[in-house]
Amino acid sequence: MDVSFLNPWWWEEEWWEVDPHLTRWEESRYKWIPLWVEKLNHEPFSLHFVLGPRQSGKTTGIKLFVRKLMEGGVDPSTITYVNVEVFPDTEKFYEWLREYTEEHPTSKRLLILDEVTHLEGWWRPVKVLIDAGLFKNVTIVATGSASLLLKKDTELFPGRRGGGTTVHVLPLSFRDVLEIKRGHPRALCEWYLNHGGFPRVINDDYSVYAELIEGIKRDVLLLGKDPSLAVEILQVVAQKAPSELSYASIAKELNTSHSVIREYTYLLQEMYVLRIVRRYGKHGSRKMKKFVVRDVGYTNLLVDVPLPVRLEWVVQEHVGRKYGEVYYEKRNGETDVVANGLKVEVGVSKEGKNVVNLKNCHTFMKELLAPSVKPVRG
Repeated sequence: MDVSFLNPWWWEEEWWEVDPHLTRWEESRYKWIPLWVEKLNHEPFSLHFVLGPRQSGKTTGIKLFVRKLMEGGVDPSTITYVNVEVFPDTEKFYEWLREYTEEHPTSKRLLILDEVTHLEGWWRPVKVLIDAGLFKNVTIVATGSASLLLKKDTELFPGRRGGGTTVHVLPLSFRDVLEIKRGHPRALCEWYLNHGGFPRVINDDYSVYAELIEGIKRDVLLLGKDPSLAVEILQVVAQKAPSELSYASIAKELNTSHSVIREYTYLLQEMYVLRIVRRYGKHGSRKMKKFVVRDVGYTNLLVDVPLPVRLEWVVQEHVGRKYGEVYYEKRNGETDVVANGLKVEVGVSKEGKNVVNLKNCHTFMKELLAPSVKPVRG
């Protein structure tokens, strides 16, 4: 199968001018290099996985990685990008991979396999050829939009990753937006609370909101589940926030069972859409928890989310990114965010020590996380 049309650097010196991802990047008012591309080494054998939600900039980052390698002197002909969706089945994919390894048996090469989760069983031929030693001179980068499926696929390569790593690509943090936009911190914090951190939003392309919802539906459908129910769960979570919820209370709203809600919220969590936050300590019911929408962009076409809820979500998400686990604590009707010895109260107009409000949220979040981008000026 001819994949030259996917690899413009094979036949065009200034290929970024015809590549759709880098054309959009070049034309953007705000540009940046995601630092996660630095984690992708080019030393065979390595099998890298790039995970993250749709519209988080994975493919654009991969193309920037390709350009960086070429600027460093890597021969463009040794880099192959293929969207696995072009293969009708795994048999054709296997045939193409065999031809690839036979044509280049000894030279050091980079093979980028994009959208692998759209071909069921894609990993089988890759695994067979790794075990046969036919990829010993190749660095493979595998990425896909259906993040839950790809997470599971990473577990199918025990001892077969070489020098590879797993990269998680998330929507931009507030610190990233501050680095990129360079505006007034407090004003930018309020902007972030309303718009979130998906890359296209940074350049005022709000059509991405509709694509986020459609992306959730496509991924849920790939998992063999009901896309409409997943979106309805997201709506209920947003409407009820910041209240504590149980699987049973959501199930009652949607006239289904708590086991179904448990399954779907797990899927949404693994798709980077929801963060399930549990109550801190021994007090309170284990059934009750908070469901945090990890980026407000997911709800901007579904329900009007009040500013206090947005602030709580954003603080919980940023603390979760910093410490891995985040909890909440109810005290006198107020919510505390708790993690790794940190405890802060969140309130839009609340004042006092250890309080995150609209006046200081920019300082709190700026100091919490390091930048994950390198802005490109001019």
